[in-house]
Amino acid sequence: MAFQPGQSGNPAGRKPGSKNRKTILREQLEQDGSELAELIKAKARGGDSTCIAIWAARLDPPMRSRGEPVEFELDVTASLSTQTAQVIKAISEGALTIEEGKQITDSLRQLAEIQALEGGGSEADRLVEIFRRMAQSVDREVLPYNPPNGVTTQ
Repeated sequence: MAFQPGQSGNPAGRKPGSKNRKTILREQLEQDGSELAELIKAKARGGDSTCIAIWAARLDPPMRSRGEPVEFELDVTASLSTQTAQVIKAISEGALTIEEGKQITDSLRQLAEIQALEGGGSEADRLVEIFRRMAQSVDREVLPYNPPNGVTTQ
């Protein structure tokens, strides 16, 4: 039987307040903990796609990067430009990843901006501009931008 235009295929509709299987399982997981986790795990192994999705989303969350301490030569008494050069050297020697180096140089840039706001003078302003240019060039080298067809960049 074909559906008629403007007429629902389920005229009674879903009952107000009814929950789908995924919601019910999630709520039970929050209440029953490990017993339910084992049940979901077993059903997921058996191929239940809802249980697989719950297991993946709730019990094995995606790994996040952890801020691990790093060791490299950084003279905190040196000028910010010298410190930046030390960070770049550490990246080139493999002591820091590009991402770690970028985080550190971003912190140095923020420090220069704070010093400029506090009246650090023209040297701080010059360093802020150098950091901005450096970040722009690093971003282009690390993550090149490929505009969609028909879009031009400056």
